[in-house]
Amino acid sequence: MGVQLTVAERMRARQGPWQELAKLFVEDFPMIYNLMKDRARAKDFQLTLSCFSQILEVQHPTPATGIPMLRTSHSLIPKMLNNTGAVDDALKSHLASVWTTFRDLIALDPDTFTNADRHLSGVQTFAPIEMVAVAVLISMYSETRNNELLLGDIRALREAFREHFKDLRLSAPMWKFAWDFIENLEGIRGAVDGTTIDRNQPAEAPKPKPSTSRTKTLSSPTSAVSRKRVAPLDKPLSILPPRDSIIAMEETQPIPTGPKRQRTDPGPSNAQAQVNSPVYEQFATARNAPSERVRTAGVPTDSPIMGNIFTDFGSQ
Repeated sequence: MGVQLTVAERMRARQGPWQELAKLFVEDFPMIYNLMKDRARAKDFQLTLSCFSQILEVQHPTPATGIPMLRTSHSLIPKMLNNTGAVDDALKSHLASVWTTFRDLIALDPDTFTNADRHLSGVQTFAPIEMVAVAVLISMYSETRNNELLLGDIRALREAFREHFKDLRLSAPMWKFAWDFIENLEGIRGAVDGTTIDRNQPAEAPKPKPSTSRTKTLSSPTSAVSRKRVAPLDKPLSILPPRDSIIAMEETQPIPTGPKRQRTDPGPSNAQAQVNSPVYEQFATARNAPSERVRTAGVPTDSPIMGNIFTDFGSQ
């Protein structure tokens, strides 16, 4: 009577793109799977599918809250295997990059993963939950953090696991702890620029930086002039003052008037002065002199008609 196949062996026996990819990774990255305590009966193949499934869950969280749940159980992995359309070239390239970085980190510092120097307390082996968590961590940060930072992140994660748990199992509570650490990695371990966040202090809104644009505008005369609109060259410039200026000038300037008409008749004071003047006396004498001039000219005055005329003229 034969031995019954395990769940992992049954999944490996099936054909599909996920199965083919997992088999290829197990063969091409033996350094990673040598970290496992037990690889018998396709456990390395099953753990590879678990890593695939969790990376997809982080990229596309199932819950509405956006917090990825643990999707490594025997009941959830078959759902991923049925989703053959998700295995495209972009995903294959990303997963290959994650496993390549994983392998390079092991080669760079094996003690971080093997614990050969016994720097870790408690569980000494590389647990399956650590395999899944490290794969997710590399998937999220390999493009923004270098290998030295990633090695420090993995060491800190492994130490945090052992500080909070005595038994390391691939369970929902442990995944929740791992996700909190990974999501806030830059706050716990420090960002690329060296900044860190104290998780025990309430977050404060960043203070706005004073803008220097207004200062530059006020201190630079050329910047103020450059903001004025300049009349286009093709538009003729007006040589007349603005209409408002003309109206203001008309309202403020007095209306010019013609020369004032002078009086022709002399006033009382002028009349008296003219009577007493020598010119006026000569004019009066000449006015009364015609009768004498006529008589001396030899004009006959005995004529009754002429006599009346001279008499009338002299009486004027």
